[in-house]
Amino acid sequence: MNHDGVLDDQGNTVIRPPGMPLEENGLVTSYRVGRLRYEGLRQLLPLKLEQLRRAVDAGRQRTAP
Repeated sequence: MNHDGVLDDQGNTVIRPPGMPLEENGLVTSYRVGRLRYEGLRQLLPLKLEQLRRAVDAGRQRTAP
């Protein structure tokens, strides 16, 4: 979503190079698509990225010395 490119002077699409940072919407969309694409991930990963973030934070707090 973030890498669909920009138009040059002649109106041709110039693809952005790989490795560019994702914007918020691109990250959320990538997470949703990836979660739905693989059958096993649907059950393992939470529906929303925010729920995943909170689970990771809780796990870090449990393992912190």
